[in-house]
Formats: sequence, C-alpha cells, structure tokens
Amino acid sequence: MVCLIKHQNGMDTKYASLNLYSSSDFDEFEVCDRSISVDYPAIKVSSVDLLDSAQIAIGVAVKCCLRGKNVKPDDYFIIKKTKYMMQVVMEKLATQEGYKEAAADRNTIGKGSSKKLVSISRICRAFAPEVSSMIRDNKVKLEQEIADMAARSKLPAEYAFLDAPYGMDDATLQKHGLAVIRFAAAFDHMIAIAHAKGWVREQKGGSKRSHEEAAANYQAYRGIKPDLA
Repeated sequence: MVCLIKHQNGMDTKYASLNLYSSSDFDEFEVCDRSISVDYPAIKVSSVDLLDSAQIAIGVAVKCCLRGKNVKPDDYFIIKKTKYMMQVVMEKLATQEGYKEAAADRNTIGKGSSKKLVSISRICRAFAPEVSSMIRDNKVKLEQEIADMAARSKLPAEYAFLDAPYGMDDATLQKHGLAVIRFAAAFDHMIAIAHAKGWVREQKGGSKRSHEEAAANYQAYRGIKPDLA
C-alpha cells in the first residue's frame, strides 16, 4: 500500500502541485527553437573571414565536394599558381572557439555543435552554387565515374555532387529532384562496392549513411515535390 506523504500545507509530494508562475515575470519572454537550422549565408560570410578570401573558400568547397571530405595531409588546390594546403585550412577551422571540443572524437563537428561554427561540410553546402559554376565553366573536371553516374541519373553535370541541392533554388530542385535522388542512390552503390572490395576503411561508430535517404529528406524539408518527368 502506497502512503501519500503530506506537506504541512496539505499538498502531497506525488506531483508538482505548487505553481510559482506569475504572469508579469514573463513579459517579452523568449525561448530558442527545439532545433536551430544552420544559416548558410551567414556561414558563407564567416568562411570568407576565417579563410581570408572568397576564392580560398570556394577552392576548399570544390576540393571537398568533388574530391572528398576526408582531408589528407598532402591535399591541396591551386588558384592562380598559388598552392593552398588543406592542412592549413583545417588548422584555421580549429581556431574557432568551441571547434576543437566539438570535433574531439572525429575530424569534423557533429550536428549537436554550434550552428555558427564553420566546418568542411558547411563550407561545401554554403558554396554549392559556386561549385556548380566552376563545373559549368569547365574550371574543374568531374571524375569520369562521377560524370557517368550523373549522365545515367539524367542529372546535369554541374549538379554532380552530393551537396549540390543546397545551391539550387526551389524551381531547379523541383526540376532535378528525382535525378538528384537517383544520383545519390548511385553514389551509395559506389561506396558499397568500395567497402565490399576493401578499398574504404569502415568508420568508427554509427551506422552507414544513406545519401539517397538524405537527398529525399532534404527535399521534403524544403517542401519540394520533384517533377516526375
């Protein structure tokens, strides 16, 4: 038999019966949203400030969107005969307050980190329009396997990278939405083959990400229903 313990004022202790709320205490009250989205235009500005120029930030985005986000010590890109080492870029990212702590267990920050921090993934998304422009203007070539995947998916070559949808307006994403998803699925298949053949090391912890699912979820988040054609 459960005995209800009573306070001297007659309230029982089985629930929070004492209400301390006073309306006037909460005039102009505000609270943060459950989940705050990354402000990519703001990340673009912060990236330029952190990396010293828009050109360098674009170079980082092109390298990581088209040649991989797993940065190796000797990775680089060249702009007007000046060589920029990705290791230096990573060191600059690490100078941000809170970045080292957020990236302690991996090479980059996770979803739970401050939405204001600049990371490789956020640079890729913020500068996706510039990456598409570089491809369109033949300033950089796609790897042949990626170009073939895009062609089979009926996705224009300028959008043949996973972060491309972040640089598309609603009309463009709706037009190419199904192709984007097909391309992401082909990318998943390519990675699965690489894992099966032992070409890629398994990542520690967590489950493998489905880029196809991520592409579909992002379009749903944007409220986009892809054209069926």
